[in-house]
Amino acid sequence: RYLYPRYTGLRRELDTYLNYYNHDRVHHGRLTQGQIPADIVYGARKMEAR
Repeated sequence: RYLYPRYTGLRRELDTYLNYYNHDRVHHGRLTQGQIPADIVYGARKMEAR
């Protein structure tokens, strides 16, 4: 009757998709330029204090 009978199943599928989206899927936007979001976030240099 339901696609996800329990919350744990839904949470597991969401975690799987978010991992794919952020670590495996290449993004083709103007700012990402074919990189994956994890490379952009974790590869960025930290801002220096003024």
